[in-house]
This record gives sequence, C-alpha cells and structure tokens, in this order.
Amino acid sequence: MKTNYILLNIFVLLFLIKTNANCQTTTTESLKIRKIAITEYLKAMVDISNEKYDSAIVKFNSSLKSKPDFIEALEYRMICYGKLGKKDLENQDKENLAKIKEAKIDEEFIKDFKIFSESSKNIESDFHYEVYPNDDEGYFKRANEKSYDLKIKYLTKAIEINPNNFKYFKDRGFYYERTNYYSLAEKDYRKVVELNPKYELYEEEMQLLEKCNSCNGSGFTSTLVISKQKVNSKTKSSTNENKNPCTNCKNGKTFYYKNVILIREKK
Repeated sequence: MKTNYILLNIFVLLFLIKTNANCQTTTTESLKIRKIAITEYLKAMVDISNEKYDSAIVKFNSSLKSKPDFIEALEYRMICYGKLGKKDLENQDKENLAKIKEAKIDEEFIKDFKIFSESSKNIESDFHYEVYPNDDEGYFKRANEKSYDLKIKYLTKAIEINPNNFKYFKDRGFYYERTNYYSLAEKDYRKVVELNPKYELYEEEMQLLEKCNSCNGSGFTSTLVISKQKVNSKTKSSTNENKNPCTNCKNGKTFYYKNVILIREKK
C-alpha cells in the first residue's frame, strides 16, 4: 500500500513537471509569434512613410499571418490597398476589420505591442535595427560605448550601410589608431581624404618602446612623437628597429621607430 502511494506521488510529480515545461514552451512560442507580428508591422510602417505601399503590404501580410486579428495591421493594409487603387481588397479588409473589432481584446498582445514599439525607437536596443536595418546614423551614435572594440564594431556597421560618409571612417580610424592598429587606421584615413578634401594626410614619426626582450621586466609600452610632416597620398608607413639598453637588466630593449600616416584638417 505504501509503495503504491509513493508511486502515485511520483507520477503526479512527473505530470506537473511535464505540464509546467509545456506551459513554458507554449509561452515562449506565443511570444515569438507576437514579436514576428509586431516586427513586420513596424517595418511595414517604415515602408508607408516612404510611400512603398507594395512592400508594406507584403510585411502586413506576414504580420497578419502570425496574428490574424491584429487590428492596426489590417487597418493600414486596407489603407495601402486604397492608395494603390485595389478597391476589392480594400473592401475585403474593411469587412474583416468590422468582425475583428467585435471580438475580445487581446490585452497581452497590446502590452507586448507597447514594449516592442518603445524598444524600436531606442538606438541602444538591438531590436531597433531589426525594424530599421539601414539606420547608419543610429550605429554611428551608438559608437559612444566605452569599449574600443564596440566602437569599431558599430562604426563598421555604419560604414557597411553608408560607405560615403567620411565621419564614419574618421572615427573608426581614430579608434584603430588608439588600439595600435596603425595600418587599419591609415586605410580609413586615406578614405577620409578621398571623401572630404578638407582633410590631408601627414606622417608622424614615433618611437614605440616595448617590454625588454631579455628580462621582460620593468619596460613598458609608451609612445613618443618625434616629428610631423605633410605627405602625399602615395607615401607609405615604415618601421625600423634599433637597440637600447634596458634600465632593469642593462641588456637589450627594443625600440621601434615607426612612420605612421594620419590625417588632419587643412590649415
């Protein structure tokens, strides 16, 4: 009798665990479907603002496939049909709209709609770029992160969208320079000069001090600017190596004399 009672409790527990897991899966899938509906709707609204009604209808169709009773998507698709002179489809949406408005309001969907709509306006949100994938200015503004890697990442995104804005190359070149990727910085700076004649290339000769190659001790990385001079677009950077004694072990310490190509505004 006692054994049967234990087995019964085990079966009940397993049933509850399975039921809970199914509920969580259902909730996740439901949220995913709602997100698709809202994302496609917001993207369609961008198309409407650009008077791309055919493209907007395609996105509204996708939105309504995920959420057939999405009133706003149906309303604006109806408007698009009207703009394109498709009266039969416009009237069909008008009839469907009247039926949907009589149905029970989906409070959960309305809540999600508000959350995603607000998120789409925030350039710091990844969701913003799902709705506005070509927002190069957003990526440019987002490059205010403390991490140089993230700054470079977002500026690279901006450049991929709009490779004709010199500001993006100028800033990315600066961050490459700050992280000692001089060849990449030079490449960006040359692009700046190509895009904006207000800038010119110049050569900066620097002494780069690295850790001692003998004791790997007290030496540290530092930079000393020796000279600056204007150069033409064909000038290339160069590196020369010399030896100086280490202050710690009195043996070899390596100095690199590097000519780095940078930019500045013309005077």
